[in-house]
Amino acid sequence: MWRSLFAFAGRMVPERCVICGKVLAPGGCADPPVCAGSCRQITPPDGVLCPVCGVPLSHAVGPCSRCTRSGYAFEFHRSLSLYRGRVRDLIIEMKFHRRRRVVLCFVEPISNLVAGIEADAIVPVPPSRSGRRRRGFDHVKNIARRVSRERNIQFLPLLRRGRAPVQKTLNFTARLANMGAAIRVCAVLPGSARRVILVDDVFTTGATMSACAAALKQRGALEVFAVSLAMEP
Repeated sequence: MWRSLFAFAGRMVPERCVICGKVLAPGGCADPPVCAGSCRQITPPDGVLCPVCGVPLSHAVGPCSRCTRSGYAFEFHRSLSLYRGRVRDLIIEMKFHRRRRVVLCFVEPISNLVAGIEADAIVPVPPSRSGRRRRGFDHVKNIARRVSRERNIQFLPLLRRGRAPVQKTLNFTARLANMGAAIRVCAVLPGSARRVILVDDVFTTGATMSACAAALKQRGALEVFAVSLAMEP
């Protein structure tokens, strides 16, 4: 009885965009719970991009200074947008406010982003254990699974992340060593999965994605292409 009453009350409360507050569905749920105007804020980085990490460049050609020093294990990285404005708000709502249905905002854009990549499988970057417990769900895994269905390629959640010091205060070299020790492949990489798309939420220095790519290549992947929802400029 009480469940029915709560369900009825939920249908009577208008759902609003989690970003701007605009009414979406006067008598029900909207999927995703974000208005079209906020979704349109997911825009790609402007101008000339680094051919390796995808960061906007101030010069015309060639890799950025970070990529010339770093030696990433992935072939290249591309992101939907820079980590700011509405995109940042959406990711924060999804990660820290448990807005699970915000995942739906990113499925089609990521599917379009990877459409030109010839790949056999999609692999999500694993969350930390504390992050997974805090959120109660794995948003990156959810997005990657849905994109694999859209693109009709294998979904392989093969990676696990062990305990590691907090990354935020570390430089790139320390982050890479930190994550290299924490990331492991927990199952055999199928022989049919040699070209892999790696998916994460925010690309900061690239150390986590590079460690994941290196782990996959140690298990037989030939090429790893990294994509993210947003990247730090």
